[in-house]
Amino acid sequence: MECALLILPGGPGWESGRHSEVVEKAKPLLEIDKPVAVICGATAGLAAAGLLDCVRQISNAAVYIQATQYKGELCYQEEAAVTDGNIITASAAAPIEFAATFSRN
Repeated sequence: MECALLILPGGPGWESGRHSEVVEKAKPLLEIDKPVAVICGATAGLAAAGLLDCVRQISNAAVYIQATQYKGELCYQEEAAVTDGNIITASAAAPIEFAATFSRN
């Protein structure tokens, strides 16, 4: 897949795994160091897939993604938006900060 950046917006369905096919597309991009940016509910999709277990990240709330059974709670940051390697995460309350991370990367 030819792609410079994958952006996954929030919205309903992430908690139930309804968008798992999109998360599957993110995995090979992360393996070749392409950036994947997720905001709001999309953080639950990456968390459920184990992609946030070992990176600093933020979501809508720690308890929100803990419900996905992810193992990254020690890396959870109380910030508006967080970049760690090629993963960018943000809460729903931080769309401006989320967008600003692209100008810094």
